[in-house]
Amino acid sequence: MIKKLPLWVLLFSWISTTAQTTFEGTVKGTVLGSDQKMVEFANVILHRSADSVFVKATLTDAQGRFELDKVAEGHYFVVISQIGYQKTYSPAFFVNTNNSTVNLSDLLMKTEDKNLKEVTVRATKPFIERELGKVIINVENSLVSAGATAIEVLERSPGLFVDSDGRITFKGRSGVIVMIDGKPSPLSAADLATYLRSLPSNVIEKVELIANPSAKYDASGNSGIINIKLRKEKNLGTNGSINLSAGHGRYHKLNGGITLNHRTKKLNIFGNLNTVANKGFNNLVLDRNFSENGKVTGVFLQNNDISFPVKSLIPRVGLDYYATKKTTLGVVVSGLVNEFSPGGNNKTDVLDGSRVKTGSFATVNNTQSSWYNFAANANLKHTFDSTGKELTVDFDYARYFNTSDQNFTTDYFNAKDELLRRAILIGDVKGGLNLLSFKADYVMPVSKKHKIETGLKTSFVKNDNDIKFFDRVGENDQYNKNLSNHFIYDENINAAYLNFISQAEKVNWQLGLRAEHTLANGNQINTDSAFHRNYLQFFPSLSVNYDYSKKHSLSLTLSRRIDRPNYRQLNPFKFFLDPTTYQEGNPFLLPQMTYAAEVSHTFNKAYTLSVSYNRTTDYIGSVLLQNDADRVTIQTDKNIATSNNYGLEFSASKKIGKWWNSNTTLNAFYNDFKGVIANASLNQGSPSFSINSSNSFVLPAKSTLEANIVYLHKQTYTISYLQPFFNFSVGYQKQILKSQGTVRLNVSDIFWKNYPRGGTKFANINETFVSKRDSRVATVTLTYRFGKNTVAPVRRRSSGAEEEKRRVQVG
Repeated sequence: MIKKLPLWVLLFSWISTTAQTTFEGTVKGTVLGSDQKMVEFANVILHRSADSVFVKATLTDAQGRFELDKVAEGHYFVVISQIGYQKTYSPAFFVNTNNSTVNLSDLLMKTEDKNLKEVTVRATKPFIERELGKVIINVENSLVSAGATAIEVLERSPGLFVDSDGRITFKGRSGVIVMIDGKPSPLSAADLATYLRSLPSNVIEKVELIANPSAKYDASGNSGIINIKLRKEKNLGTNGSINLSAGHGRYHKLNGGITLNHRTKKLNIFGNLNTVANKGFNNLVLDRNFSENGKVTGVFLQNNDISFPVKSLIPRVGLDYYATKKTTLGVVVSGLVNEFSPGGNNKTDVLDGSRVKTGSFATVNNTQSSWYNFAANANLKHTFDSTGKELTVDFDYARYFNTSDQNFTTDYFNAKDELLRRAILIGDVKGGLNLLSFKADYVMPVSKKHKIETGLKTSFVKNDNDIKFFDRVGENDQYNKNLSNHFIYDENINAAYLNFISQAEKVNWQLGLRAEHTLANGNQINTDSAFHRNYLQFFPSLSVNYDYSKKHSLSLTLSRRIDRPNYRQLNPFKFFLDPTTYQEGNPFLLPQMTYAAEVSHTFNKAYTLSVSYNRTTDYIGSVLLQNDADRVTIQTDKNIATSNNYGLEFSASKKIGKWWNSNTTLNAFYNDFKGVIANASLNQGSPSFSINSSNSFVLPAKSTLEANIVYLHKQTYTISYLQPFFNFSVGYQKQILKSQGTVRLNVSDIFWKNYPRGGTKFANINETFVSKRDSRVATVTLTYRFGKNTVAPVRRRSSGAEEEKRRVQVG
């Protein structure tokens, strides 16, 4: 038997023992009342015939239909329950390779005369689940994520890395798309990191990692999609939950929220309100060298300590109206009020070529920023018939606005630390963006095993950012035209796609093509310069899955994708750390294009080995540009000719005994970058690997223990490198108040090794850095659930303004 196993399974057998053989079947049916009308939102529970053990549960939809997928081979029966009806039992049936799809005859429910007790169905999902082309992180089942923020959840997810600037890489590749409920994040990397730090984990249900999306998705994202799905109550009647969390690292971390839901057969009204009062820090230490003709002429030793208190209010309200059994109308409105007030102290010692101190300067940064975000979505879903013919339509409007008052005070000292002079720079920043989008998707089955998906989308974006800098001289503020700018950007994207999907007993495949036309105009008012973009691109995609035996399956994905620069990357503004270090946008950035391929082999539904390759042209990479004469360093984005990523990933998901669940992912990759930066030839790359292991242990007295380990080895990023980092977190959970309440205790990054450090040694740049942050935090979280517990389904909506919201520049 062992001789028949794949070699790679033997090589990694230390992770867990061999899983039991499973088989994926499907059970379908329709539930009717005694009046022959469809029974909506009935509980459908699958039991094993031999011992009546619960297997899985689902609910009937608005047409009384249900479907249970991923059913292992065996004998089963189904139990149907709903308030006002007697329990109904199906005849026993058998699921196997010859009968992989079981269509049960109509199940009739008799009216119940007496009052029935509420039926509560609870099932614990594993922390990590894997589906075709997708990895699912069930955040609400993670103990170490309790009381954490969204960005900390991403840092603990397999294959993901978040650097100190908020840039996210997936399997060693940058350019990943981050979505919130199917809508791309409206922020650039740094601003997205600020938002995710203000988003508590208790509002997150799951995180989906999609390596190669189909043509149905926007073509953006050369590294795939991270979709953060927020929690939405799924209960009939009136119910809700309250969540309170308190943590402490160097500073406090407080958040709380309430969720309310009222559901009837025709209407579902839902809403939640969350608030955050956190404070974090980032301590950046730099050793930067300046050279002339290969000889070091000066050194800056910089210590920048910045704290960032965040106060956020995040409301969200919506409703679904079931107009008929086939038509549903919905509205969702959300907002964000964020007060972000970073304050920093930067001390720089100035040394000569022999590293002897010749002077210093110190910059104090006081900034008061306010973000006001508003988004509204109106949607329609119509099901034409029982074959699955369906139309969905989305209208989206979003408005993002921010203001920022900045004050940079710099004192210059001589070698004896005697004050020489003081310079004060005042910044007045105002930014706004309007987004309007329409999207329609149509699904048309052409047979029981084949269907066509098609759709259209159009979006309009107008971004207006005005930044003014003033030099304070005495009591007068003098306008600095060299640092100030007014940038206006308009964009219109029109898209259409066609997908053909085939689902057979052993082979499932999907072939798609998406076309996107982009029309964009940028205008720098102060410098009277502009640019124009007008291009049409086609994006094919292919996905194939072949189950060639009960234990083995193969999958293949191929796609072409695009990454347009986000609006902040195009914005030529300067964002200062101190007078010698700042970040600047690049209005001449071109979109990057990526060809992606991945082949996976899954054994026993528990072990997966994947091999991937990605080639990107005009790669958008963050680089440093250094002027040795003025001793000024600029961080900006440049197009690099090509970037290649080679990946090898192994994952194992195993239940070891009755009390231990283990999910482990090993990811090895090689990145290389080739091009020209600042007239210097770039040709560098290196191998790296990461390990992510999540383990949960069931303890007595309704309690659970969880341990999470993450390690990322040294890696190359454009002209820079990052040293290894390590994260070990533990959590404990206990059910209280008759299982209506939950208490969670956790400590993240116990050994305080989860921070970036690295350097750059390229052309005339030679520097190293260490960036410590408030990642070691002890947290206690209390959750209390109230109201009815009868389970009923809720639509999960994504809007039509997907790719545009990801690229919005705010802050």
